[in-house]
Amino acid sequence: MDRRKSVVEMRTYKLFPANYYLDCCPSVTQRNRRTFAVNKHGLVIELFQTHNFTQEFYETTCRAYNEQLETSTNATSCRFVDARLARYSRCIQQWSYVTAIARLFGQRGEQFKLDNVRVPTGCKCQILASAVAAVEEHL
Repeated sequence: MDRRKSVVEMRTYKLFPANYYLDCCPSVTQRNRRTFAVNKHGLVIELFQTHNFTQEFYETTCRAYNEQLETSTNATSCRFVDARLARYSRCIQQWSYVTAIARLFGQRGEQFKLDNVRVPTGCKCQILASAVAAVEEHL
């Protein structure tokens, strides 16, 4: 009976109770309301909105970018990377385009139309290729 109870207790024990998976580059997903965005051509666009309607987007950002400016010099190193490569790794913001109702910024007389809006959609680990080659040479 005692042995059976201890096995059950071990099965219910969780090393990471809130999260079963750990990311090399932690990210945060939020639903954000936007009034301005950037389209596929790199132009600032105004998103359609009224007093009771604002366009919302699911955005996944690297946790480092939530805390710092978005520059490669401020990018954080990836977690769980070989110690020899850690300083050559960085978490990079990934982007995608989604459809939104918009018009060019400052074009008040222009009608709103469908356009593609750039939104952050993920975070990935990037390691400098030359560093990987150098480490492989020494194996």
